[in-house]
Amino acid sequence: FISLGLFLGGHGMSQTLVPVHASLVGWSEGDIGIIGSAYFFGFVIGCLTVPKLLTRVGHIRVFLTLSGITSASILMLRDMQDVSIWIGLRLLAGWCLAAIYTTAESWINENAENAQRGRSISIYVLVSLGGMASGQILFGLIELEYLFSAAAMLILASLVPVGLFCRDQPMLLEKKNIRMSSVRKVPLRARGCMFFSGLVTGSIWTMTPLIIESSQLDVSFSGLIMMTVIIGGAAFQLPVGAASDRFERLTVTKILVFSCLTISVVGFFARFDHILHLAVIMFLLGGTSLSLYTLASAEANDLTELTPVEIASVLLFMNGLGSAFGPPLTGLVMSWTYSGLFLVSGGGMVSL
Repeated sequence: FISLGLFLGGHGMSQTLVPVHASLVGWSEGDIGIIGSAYFFGFVIGCLTVPKLLTRVGHIRVFLTLSGITSASILMLRDMQDVSIWIGLRLLAGWCLAAIYTTAESWINENAENAQRGRSISIYVLVSLGGMASGQILFGLIELEYLFSAAAMLILASLVPVGLFCRDQPMLLEKKNIRMSSVRKVPLRARGCMFFSGLVTGSIWTMTPLIIESSQLDVSFSGLIMMTVIIGGAAFQLPVGAASDRFERLTVTKILVFSCLTISVVGFFARFDHILHLAVIMFLLGGTSLSLYTLASAEANDLTELTPVEIASVLLFMNGLGSAFGPPLTGLVMSWTYSGLFLVSGGGMVSL
């Protein structure tokens, strides 16, 4: 958990930095959307290929090696100002993040019982969001020219707790290939929640700085707004996880979907004259959309006979697929209206 928090602190900082830096360089909304999409397509590829890697070398070595590669890719972004190179580097970073998440989720679910699974996953998501929130705080404190180095250093620091103090890991996994048959074994509702949660959150991560710029607000507030998204997700996790353990998961899911749709409609018609107005909407949007992830994961682990690593891979695959479609779709809609993010998120919740 300590290593995961450090890794995601650096990762969260880079997620905000990439669109901000690309906008300052002068790249278009379409270019920024494609860069964001490449990252999530790499994530999807990782979900399909990482389980085999875990069976070969184990959880600890996967975490250590791919954390180092992620750090290197961030440092290369700083020195190579070319869209095609950035697309390749973000594809690689997405693949690495899928490996980190698959490693963490399979490790946790291996030791969680059904009666506490919702809360266990909520704590995992809470740690993840807390790490990303700390990255946003640093984003606002460090000068822009040093942010790439700071993000890489945080990710390198994550190697220490796992590398030096983690002696135990889940037992070696049987060799499994993630195929479409595995995807179909996961309940449709869990797959849908993961896909549309990814559609919304992928768009938030990539396009929020452009909403700030379009609203003629200071782009330096990007880290603050992204932190409110993360805090919203963190604040909703434990209540939603506990409610899903106590009540029917479908009922809790319906409430979240309707709430996210309502917030999207309000955000579409709102005019953000002050940063606080945008912060409130993004807090609620992040809280509702990110909590769908927890519900989907708990339901899938309750109702399927797949191994934890297979379930984690399938769910992350669906989440990454939604996240890959979200940024270019939102970038296209934002060429028509700067409220495109809310139009896409509302449409996603209607579909769900």
